Amino acid sequence: GCWVLSSTSVWIVGHDGAGTGRAWHWDGLTWTLSTNQPYGNWNGIAAATASDIFVVSYVAGARGLWHYDGSVWTNDATEPSDSQESIFPDPTNPGEMYIHSDAGGGYSRLRSGVLGNWNLEHSNAYTHSADRGRSLWVDEVGKVWGCGSDGGANAVVRSWDSSQLVTEHTIVATAFTGIYGRNQSSILVTGLAS
Repeated sequence: GCWVLSSTSVWIVGHDGAGTGRAWHWDGLTWTLSTNQPYGNWNGIAAATASDIFVVSYVAGARGLWHYDGSVWTNDATEPSDSQESIFPDPTNPGEMYIHSDAGGGYSRLRSGVLGNWNLEHSNAYTHSADRGRSLWVDEVGKVWGCGSDGGANAVVRSWDSSQLVTEHTIVATAFTGIYGRNQSSILVTGLAS
């Protein structure tokens, strides 16, 4: 995952292939390894400010949410132990984030909240049994958009407006893997071909 705060503050996260999550920071001149954490494949990153950064990781049975306060990375023990897949800030509520997770057993969950206080928005939010959610984006009015696959031969884009889940688009492909937009009428998705 990648998050740009400014031209002199860019963060990327990933893993070393052996289960160690890593975060690097670009200061406009050089990349610096910010942390090595012993748990997980760090998938996504989102930041409200330089001292309010969240990373999600895919770790079965472990707490998959990490927070950086500008000096120290900590694991958020209040977050349920789902494997986190993606995270994105809510532009209509500064500091609040949306998290999509794989809850196991064919279920996915969408949560919103802030450090130490997470609320379940919807269980099975973008997915039904065997579905896979890959990426989130929150538009200018707070509508959550997600993409992934339906567990079969279709890539899907779905939206959540705090009350209703809507399938916006489906095509025959392995999966959509990324989503981002400028507004509701200008959305880009990336994916894998069948």
